Amino acid sequence: MKEGLAALNDEDVLFYGKVVDQFGTPVANANVAGSIQVNNGEREGNDKISLITDANGMFTIGGYKGKALGINVRKAGYLMATTNTRFVYSRLWSEAEQHNPDPNNATVIKMWKLQGAEPLVAIAKECRLPFTGGPLFFDLLTGTVSDRSAGDLQVIITRAPGLLSKRNPGDWSIELKAVNGGIIEADDAAYRVTYQAPMDGYQGNYRVQMNHDDRAWFDNIQRVFFLTSRSGQVYSKFYLDFAINDDPNGSMWFQFKGVANPKSSPNWEGDASPMAMKPQ
Repeated sequence: MKEGLAALNDEDVLFYGKVVDQFGTPVANANVAGSIQVNNGEREGNDKISLITDANGMFTIGGYKGKALGINVRKAGYLMATTNTRFVYSRLWSEAEQHNPDPNNATVIKMWKLQGAEPLVAIAKECRLPFTGGPLFFDLLTGTVSDRSAGDLQVIITRAPGLLSKRNPGDWSIELKAVNGGIIEADDAAYRVTYQAPMDGYQGNYRVQMNHDDRAWFDNIQRVFFLTSRSGQVYSKFYLDFAINDDPNGSMWFQFKGVANPKSSPNWEGDASPMAMKPQ
């Protein structure tokens, strides 16, 4: 086993990087912290390294052996804006998953140059609501729910009659529509490194349809969204946790967590409060 790990995991770690901001400008004098994961049959742990980018935002890591490299870049006035910061060298992974260093094509690490945080509103709403078959309207700024058109997000739920469960699956769906705006499905990584709302790419609605004959039938979803609403007055990013009511006389479950800028600005650099963090 030791010989196998040494042969497959004890690879030369070589990395050519370039740090740029959201405008493509090189970020000079940024601190690059590297963590090289080692598991070669003789030793298991992490080798820590630190270096500084040059005037062109370039840096090189070499002279180490290990199975993978993790990178974190810091500089005052900037935030990390790259989701992929782990690079695999171990031959236990497929060739397509292994990092191939190229001195003529440095891997770009993106940073976000802060433009100035603006006050944000924390989105923090949990509620249980009965199924009525009618649309629900959520005001993400106040946390209120109505059956009349208002707020930021319209939600339409459908479900088959009777009990729903994995033993007795039934059709159900959830559809999300921005009120006078648009919606984009994102993911956890994008949520964490997106400091300004997109200016385009929004859709009119987002829908999940669960059919009774789906092998992977489930009664809940967890999704991440970017939302513009109220004719561009509000820009929001939030996590949604939703569960359909298994008992027709029971309640549906909604949880929203995120932040919103209510001043017609796409700026998400600020943090409204600890409540704005991803739910645990």
